[in-house]
Amino acid sequence: MHFKLVARALSLMLVIVLVLTAIGPVQAAPRRQDNVPVLSYGQSVDGAIHSGQPSLFYSFDAAMGDAVTITMTVTGGDLDPFLVLNDASQSPLMTDDNGGGELNAQINFPVPAAGQYVIQATHAGGTPSETGGTFRLSLSASEAIPPEGAADQDPAAANTETAGEGDVTTAQGDAVRLLPVVPGETVRNTLDRQVAVRYYWFEGQADAQVNITPEQLADFMPLMVLYDAGMIELQRADPGISLRTALPEDGLYFLAVSLPHLGSSGGGFGFLFGLSGTLPDETSAIDILYGQSQQGTLDSNLPAVTYRFRGSAGDQVAITMSRAGGDLDSYLYLMDASGALLYEDNDSGGQNGDARIVYTLPADGEYLIVATRVDQEAGITSGSYLLDLVSDAAPPPVVTDSAEPVLPADYEGLPTISFGATVEGTITPEKFADFYVFLGEAGETITIDLVSLNEGEANALDPTLILLDDARIPLAENDDVVAGQQRNSRLEFTLPRTTYYVIVATRFDQDQGTSNGPYALTLSAGAAGEIEAEATAEVGESFEEEKEPVLLDLLAPSLLETGTPIQATLGTGPELYTFTADEGDVIDLAATADPGLDVGLILADADLNEIVSSSGGTLAGVRIPATGAYLVMLTPRFGPAETVTGGYILALAGVDEAAAGAEAADGPRALAYGETAEGVIDDETVSEIYTFTGAAGDQVRITMEAAEGSTLDCYLQLQDANGEILDANDDIDPGIVRDSRIEMELPAAGEYVILVSRYVGNDAATTSGAYVLRLEQITEETVSREGVSTETVPIMYGQTLVGELNAEQYLVFYVFDGVAGDVVTIEIENLSDPNLDSVLHLYQSSGAGWVELAKNDDSPFGGTYAPLLSNVMLPATGKYLIAISRYEFDDAGATGRFSVTLSRAS
Repeated sequence: MHFKLVARALSLMLVIVLVLTAIGPVQAAPRRQDNVPVLSYGQSVDGAIHSGQPSLFYSFDAAMGDAVTITMTVTGGDLDPFLVLNDASQSPLMTDDNGGGELNAQINFPVPAAGQYVIQATHAGGTPSETGGTFRLSLSASEAIPPEGAADQDPAAANTETAGEGDVTTAQGDAVRLLPVVPGETVRNTLDRQVAVRYYWFEGQADAQVNITPEQLADFMPLMVLYDAGMIELQRADPGISLRTALPEDGLYFLAVSLPHLGSSGGGFGFLFGLSGTLPDETSAIDILYGQSQQGTLDSNLPAVTYRFRGSAGDQVAITMSRAGGDLDSYLYLMDASGALLYEDNDSGGQNGDARIVYTLPADGEYLIVATRVDQEAGITSGSYLLDLVSDAAPPPVVTDSAEPVLPADYEGLPTISFGATVEGTITPEKFADFYVFLGEAGETITIDLVSLNEGEANALDPTLILLDDARIPLAENDDVVAGQQRNSRLEFTLPRTTYYVIVATRFDQDQGTSNGPYALTLSAGAAGEIEAEATAEVGESFEEEKEPVLLDLLAPSLLETGTPIQATLGTGPELYTFTADEGDVIDLAATADPGLDVGLILADADLNEIVSSSGGTLAGVRIPATGAYLVMLTPRFGPAETVTGGYILALAGVDEAAAGAEAADGPRALAYGETAEGVIDDETVSEIYTFTGAAGDQVRITMEAAEGSTLDCYLQLQDANGEILDANDDIDPGIVRDSRIEMELPAAGEYVILVSRYVGNDAATTSGAYVLRLEQITEETVSREGVSTETVPIMYGQTLVGELNAEQYLVFYVFDGVAGDVVTIEIENLSDPNLDSVLHLYQSSGAGWVELAKNDDSPFGGTYAPLLSNVMLPATGKYLIAISRYEFDDAGATGRFSVTLSRAS
């Protein structure tokens, strides 16, 4: 049986390896429930366990490929949550103790096969105490590929969508990485391995107090770091701790919210953003209605939170402040709108020192609740709480002195459009309409333009506009600007009331229509003729008028120019760049970083509205929506949680007709297998690009060597045709051989890009010099010639076989059949030379070839070079490959005989 060379571990796609690491053997406890509740994605349930009921079970149905998140959060009592995920036969698949932050448990699991799965919610370490505790269990799931139309969702939409690692995500939905935040806002969002950091920006004045309080009952606690406009770190708050500081000066600030550490899988988070005086007061109070609950956290940084509600004379209200975590000793104040104290309470709420006020309101109006702790600022207790406001009376009608309209419930979650703004979207065969909401004033004349961006193409979009009022009643409609001649749409309309309106961007015949394609939607104040006259006047006066201020003016980003890459170093904070472009330009951004340093990119307009972002270092084919200046934020992929610093190269490429012609004339050089190329890397040419065409499954080796007499410290990167980085290498042997080499199996047929450059980092001077680049295809002939065994040896569970690594053969293979759920251990023992430094790889057979599951160099227990893979759960039934090599494959080293033992846990 012949196999191609298995590529190095870092050059293969990694898959999740499920390793059971619970203390002691983990087995599903027998069910004690007559009926196991069936949960749906997005559902949360509350439960309680104690010594008499140590576990609760829940089931759910899942489809293959679902990325499931299960979170068990303690809500009271003496409970340390522990989760076990089982298949339908009660065989455990995965466990977790503290993955949700603090004592909370969280499981993130890619479903391998469609079917029913069972969740066991229990107590870590075995049986809970006699009284036990309460918890909330949440089940959610995301798909690997966002559904059609996901790019059109509002940034505030609650639906979570997960893109693949390194994927580019448009500035919509939960994928947005750069967002504004306003005082008094409670922010709730998610973080995961794909979107591992989000940046929230706000404007503040000198000496203003920033109070950022995390929600303690969220899925997990993120790391929060505050930066100034120069991306200088001002303060860092560890997970679960409030961030409070005084701003040093007027300006723009950024709050980074990230995974707490590189091993975190994330989850849902929340925080209250305050920007005011020393403590919350009535000016920053949180509104609450009868029958509602609020959650919060009190500590030394934030010892009190104020809430506001409206009531009527004679209403009897019950206000309860219950401790949910920590040692918080709750205290409540009830005041009227002027701040006069009406009632206070310390511990009338029963256990845990909970506070409770029952009071009959003396008059109609607003009232204030101050939720605090005993001794307030001088208090020593802290923790999370739940605040409940209950009354038998109906909530009084909202007084609208300012006649501010209320956003209809049907319009919540829709993307907004502001006057003067242009947004782009796409009508597809599956999605015939997009909806945008705006606030308009009575008597205001507006103009709406919907323009097709694929005119002239077959079945090009035939735009149609519809305007709805706040009751979803159509007010106006337009198909063609000029019937039969100009197929774009335009509406001119005078608004009858001050309220919220919705623009429907659709196509002719709507759901019955067939045209489709991209569009641009513009909302303008005034009639079309007035707008055009104003535009003409602005052009004539443009040299006399000052530029309208934008948020980008409050920053000091470095200039990024097309065709001039920037080399710099990156710490744990972002770096900012700016460039200008014309409407319709198509640009590419690419950041190449040192090995071990992953970077992300965020592209925003001059007012910090995110356009597109990526968890990888590439943004390709981005169409510029309007002429002007743009911001590029280059960030460590894991934000302030990143522990690795190093060098990077950032390049901007602009693609228009002129650029396309230049690229055609002076484009990258094409290579074929077996060819070499020579070049020079210096301050004038910091990188060069080559291309080659390969077939799926081709084993390639790309080597970049410094030419004789050159001091160049080589850096090499391989990308696919879309600019996604497949592999990168700095040193063949770190710190010793400074040439670069990549070996990997090509995932698909097509064109590939090789980027050659030099290492840039904090720990080394910038080098220059000549290089030689070599592209090779590794065939069975070269493999055999270079010391790789092309024969695989069958091995079975419980069997021990003997092999040898020598000067002629440095890589050998064993193959076995495994069953989904098998927990296997592979142990290597050196028989002849204890200095034999072997490396052990485990691969799974898939439709795309061999996919690496696990790798080990030296025993994790220490004391020997012999590798060990212990308790690896097999994800599917099929063929598995064991590869054993000398360290660094064909580098010189010790040789000798070894034994390999394959065992399966009972």
